[in-house]
Amino acid sequence: MWGEKTKKRETIFDDQHYTFLGKGVDFKGTARFEGTVRVDGRFEGEMHTDDTLIIGEHAIIRGNVSGNIIVSGGKVQGNIVAHQRVQLFKPAVVIGDVRTPNFSMEEGVCFQGRCDMGITQLEQIDINRQESPGDKKGGMKSGENGQKPESHDWEAKHLAQL
Repeated sequence: MWGEKTKKRETIFDDQHYTFLGKGVDFKGTARFEGTVRVDGRFEGEMHTDDTLIIGEHAIIRGNVSGNIIVSGGKVQGNIVAHQRVQLFKPAVVIGDVRTPNFSMEEGVCFQGRCDMGITQLEQIDINRQESPGDKKGGMKSGENGQKPESHDWEAKHLAQL
């Protein structure tokens, strides 16, 4: 009864790694993390994670960051590389280039830099769209039955804006 310890203690973060750099923490150097990281303090240098990096609205980062998913509401002066996506929420400020396949930015965010989403030629866009299984018109190409698919209308509108 008193000596029996059959219950295993469970923790909130069982099999996942979480790191938290709170408000008031100043860090300089290169940091590599496993798992999710949240930064609310100041960081100068390079920061890398194999999972999610959350940059809180009070965070200030001067340097390059990389991760699988990067979500920011804070200030970043440096380049951002994300393997899956980058999301910027108000009042985020990013001064630097962003490289990711999926990028979203809320109204009110300040972004000065370039965004590279990995497509290098317009022909690649056409190839990807023709191969997509969700084509509503059954893969119909321009010229068939004298109709143009909707994707070409979309391209024409956006290319006209360039």
